[in-house]
Amino acid sequence: MEKVKVKNFISIIVVVLILFIFGCDNNQSPEAHTITGTITFYNSDGTPIDTTVIATVKLFYPAAFCDSIAEIQNDYSMVGPDINPILYTDYRLFDISVAECESDANGYFEIKDVSSGEYLLVYSAPGFGWHQRVCNVPLDNPLNLTMQKTIQVSGDLTNDTIWGPNQHVLIQDDIILLVGSSLEILENTIIEVIDSRITILGLINICGSEEEPVIITSGNHLPQIADWDRIEIFNNIQNFSYCIIQWANYGIINHGEINIFNSGFLNCNILGLEFELSTGNITSSLFYNCKTGIMFWETYEQINQPKIDKCIITESNEYGMNLVGSSPDISNSILKHNYYHIFCKNKTATTIGSNPIISNCLFKNSTNYAIEVYAYSNPAISKCEFIKNYYHIRCSRAYDLIANYNNFYDCNYVFKLYYHGGGNDTINATHNWWNTIDEEEIQVLIWDENDEPGGDDVGIVDYNDWLYSPVSDAGPPKRQ
Repeated sequence: MEKVKVKNFISIIVVVLILFIFGCDNNQSPEAHTITGTITFYNSDGTPIDTTVIATVKLFYPAAFCDSIAEIQNDYSMVGPDINPILYTDYRLFDISVAECESDANGYFEIKDVSSGEYLLVYSAPGFGWHQRVCNVPLDNPLNLTMQKTIQVSGDLTNDTIWGPNQHVLIQDDIILLVGSSLEILENTIIEVIDSRITILGLINICGSEEEPVIITSGNHLPQIADWDRIEIFNNIQNFSYCIIQWANYGIINHGEINIFNSGFLNCNILGLEFELSTGNITSSLFYNCKTGIMFWETYEQINQPKIDKCIITESNEYGMNLVGSSPDISNSILKHNYYHIFCKNKTATTIGSNPIISNCLFKNSTNYAIEVYAYSNPAISKCEFIKNYYHIRCSRAYDLIANYNNFYDCNYVFKLYYHGGGNDTINATHNWWNTIDEEEIQVLIWDENDEPGGDDVGIVDYNDWLYSPVSDAGPPKRQ
């Protein structure tokens, strides 16, 4: 019997060794590849360079926050920019590259022993600045890259001007695009700004591309929030497409009419974008790690209110959107991981409130309220999803708030009503899914006058005709 046990034990050891050996063979390190390419250099006027330029080419792994944005867009592919999230990465924050090389006298470069995957590829040269692109190994091979000589810009722009494509622009003093002048910025143009402001009195048209957006960024070696001031716009109609703005104090302050498409506002100190007595359309764009993503300041006088559609607003440490006397249309957007997602209040010291129309949005993981409605404001909220917010909707001195056909999940209160010097009227919260069909459980999710009889006149939430299943088309459109 003992011999049988020993024999069986030895057999098991042999099997384990065989599995180990073959397992190692089947899980060898990924096949290594060689990346090759050529960089062509041009003068600032677009003529070929006739002297030798040596460039440095580096590969970086994308930053972790890109994964969080990619995760959102994997579920909601129609929301946010078409730009690959890897391009939001600022390589200057990395301590070391994955691999790098220098080009030869003909601009040819070669990086060996690179594993398969997506990388941020950055190429730079003295007098030409730096550019970047996503490199998918081994699919993107060989690479044909272009660099145009750095130009330094300051003062007044008085003529029709074109920057790019493939150009590096350095701004170290305030610039003003004067009335009657235009500025066109083409793809793969990198604009580095240090302690300066860009003022637009004329017309600006930014035309980046999905693979090579225009990047307006800090000119410091180690970028930080508020390294440069702002872009301030005073004229109609301005167009931004495939543009990344980062490390500003204010991203854009708009006093005219602006159209922004497929763009990103990242790491701005005060706000990413402000509509000040102005209007415009913001579509398929990203606001990340700004104190306030979008500020709407007294747009009530506009015949056409601003429109926000298919945007992602995340990691705002104050407001995703802050509305003061403004009533934008907000649709098909995702607000996630903000302190407040949306705050609606009146124009200072007046009875002019904020009455946005909010539809098909996702409000998730707010630190505080998903939507706070204050002082004379009356938003209409429909077909939205509220998930894991501290409170979903808080009303202080609000009026006839309407919230129908929404899905409410996981919170302390769906509605919490306060008095604060005025009263809420009846809140129309009929035809919603409360994640329950039990009326007593629904009542627990509401704090209104019924919870404090004889107390402040905070108003009543009318939750009648509640739904018996979730609204199937609530929230932004998901991946098909």
